[in-house]
Amino acid sequence: MSANDQDILQYVNESGFPLQIAIQHAVEASAKSTAWRVRYVEHGWVHPDALGKGFIDLVLHAFDGRQFLVVECKRRVDADWVFMHSSGRTSNRRHAKVWVTMAIDAEIRQHGWSDCQIDIPCPEVNFCAIRGQSKGDRVPMLERIGGDLVLATEALAHSERDFRTPAIRYLRAFTPVIVTTANLSVADFDPAAVSLLDGKAPAAKVIRVPWLRIRKQLATRFKQLSPADMADGGNPSYSMENTIFVVQAANFIDFLQAFDLQIQ
Repeated sequence: MSANDQDILQYVNESGFPLQIAIQHAVEASAKSTAWRVRYVEHGWVHPDALGKGFIDLVLHAFDGRQFLVVECKRRVDADWVFMHSSGRTSNRRHAKVWVTMAIDAEIRQHGWSDCQIDIPCPEVNFCAIRGQSKGDRVPMLERIGGDLVLATEALAHSERDFRTPAIRYLRAFTPVIVTTANLSVADFDPAAVSLLDGKAPAAKVIRVPWLRIRKQLATRFKQLSPADMADGGNPSYSMENTIFVVQAANFIDFLQAFDLQIQ
C-alpha cells in the first residue's frame, strides 16, 4: 500500500462509515440466529414538529414485524464511557421507555412513548463521563447524540404511522440504540462520601459492561404537564424521560440475540 493509499485509508477510517458498514454486515450475516434484518441504511428523517432533521445510520426490523431498532453508530478510539446513577448505585432494570404505535380495527389507540418490559436486564444510568470531552460543552456529547436519536425515532414512527395493514390489531415498537467502539463501564460510589470541597468521590467500584440503558430527559422541548404527569409518583419529569440503549460494538450481535421486548 502506497503512502497516498494509507492517507486515504486513514481518512476513510476516521469518517466512521466502516463501523456502520461493519455493523450492517454483521446483522445481515447473523439474521438467522438473531431474527433481525436491516430495513433502512442512511434513512432520512424530518421531525413533524420541526425539531430537527438528519439521517439514521441503520434501522433494524425484527422478523416478528413489530419491533424496530433505530441505530446510531459512533466510532471512538481508545475511549472510555463511564456511566453513573444519581443514587450512586446502579441496578439492573427490565423496563424501558420505547415508542409504541398501536391500532385496533385501523383506529390509532396509542402513538407515543410508553414504558415496556424488555427481557434483557442491564444497568440503568443517567450520567455519563467521557474521557476527552470538552469541559466547556454546554450539552455533553452523549446527551447531544441521544437527543437527536430520540427525535429521529419519533420522526420514523410518525412517518410510518399510517403505513400499516388493515389487521384487527396492529402494533409496532421503536427503540433507540447507540452502538459504539468505546469501552463501557459503570461506576458505583457512596454519594455521602463525595467531598463538598472539591466534588470528588474518594473511591468507586467500576465494572465493565457489554451494554446498558441510559434514562433521562434527552430531547429538550416544551411540554405542558398534565394532571396525570403530576400524579405519576410525584415526579413530573418522569413523563419527559427517554430510554436509550448503549451497546459496545463487539457485543452488538449478542445484544440482538438477547433483546426481547414484551409488548401485548
